[in-house]
Amino acid sequence: MHTSPAWNGVAEILPSEPAELPLSRVSTPDESEVPLPVRLPVPDAFQDPSADVLLKSSDNAFFRVHKILLVIGSTYFKELFLHQTSASKVDSTATPIELSEPASIVEALLFRLYPVVKPDISNVDELILVAVAANKYGMDSVLADVQAHLLTPSILDSRPLAVYNVACRLALAETKRWAAHRVVELYEPLDRSIRPDTVGLSAPDFIELCDLRKERVAHCLKLIDLHLPTTCHHGWELEYGPWYQTLRTTLSRKPSAAVLASIPDMSDAFTVHSPYCNEPECRSSAYSLLSLKEALADASGFLGDEPTGDS
Repeated sequence: MHTSPAWNGVAEILPSEPAELPLSRVSTPDESEVPLPVRLPVPDAFQDPSADVLLKSSDNAFFRVHKILLVIGSTYFKELFLHQTSASKVDSTATPIELSEPASIVEALLFRLYPVVKPDISNVDELILVAVAANKYGMDSVLADVQAHLLTPSILDSRPLAVYNVACRLALAETKRWAAHRVVELYEPLDRSIRPDTVGLSAPDFIELCDLRKERVAHCLKLIDLHLPTTCHHGWELEYGPWYQTLRTTLSRKPSAAVLASIPDMSDAFTVHSPYCNEPECRSSAYSLLSLKEALADASGFLGDEPTGDS
C-alpha cells in the first residue's frame, strides 16, 4: 500500500513495510532489530508552509525545511543544490529529498541547524547515530555540538568505549584521545561488560587501547613510588599502613585518581610509621596523598611523557 505525505507532520508506517536504520550503533551488531515508532509526529518547526525544501526520512516522515539553513549548515546539501539542473530541481516541496536516516535522527540534525531551542539527547546510541549522520552530511557545527555532549562526564563515563569507537570511525582525534583515557581508567579493554561496544572497532584501534592501558597502569605505579617513597628526605625508612598495598592493587585495576576516595581502609593513611625520624612532615602522608591525587588527575600527563604546547 502506498504511503502519501502527511502535511500535518505524521506518517503511517504499515506493518508490512519494516524500516531499517542505515546507521549501525557501535554497541549493537544488527540495528534492524531496534523497533521504530509506528507514528512519527514532526515538530512544528519543520512544518513551516513557507519552507522551500521537503525532506523525507527513511521511515516516511516529511520535514519542510528552509533551503538557506541547509546550504549554510551542510556541505552535502550545499553541493547538492549547487549542482542541480533545471530538469531535476531538488529545492522544491513537490519532490522530496529522500534520506537514509530515520525521523528521529533527521529531527535531531535539523534542531541543531535551526536557531531554536534544542531538545537534549541523553541516549548514547542516539548521540552516536547523530554524530555519524552529521559527519556524512558535512554538518560541522552539529558534529562539534554532539562531540561536546559525548564528552560530558555522564555520557562518557557510562559508555567510554562506545564513544571511543565512533571517534575512531569518524577520525575525531580529540574525542578519541579523551575517550581512550576514560576507557583505560575505568576498564580493562578485554572486560566482558564492555565487549558489545567493540563492534565495528578496528584491530589497530583496539590494540592501541590495550597498550595505553598497560602504560597508564605502569605510570600510576611510578607515581606511587614518587609521591610515597620508602625513605623520608632525612634518609630514614618509612613504613605505611595496610592502605598502601591496597592502593597499589586498586590502581592496577583502576588507574584513576578516583580510587583514593574508594579505598575502604584509608582512615589510617595519614599516619606513617618511622621508628627513627620524628619530624612531623615525615610522620604524616596527608600532603603526599594530596600531591599523588593531583598527579593522577593531571590529564596533560596521563602517561607522564605527553608533549605540551606546540611540541
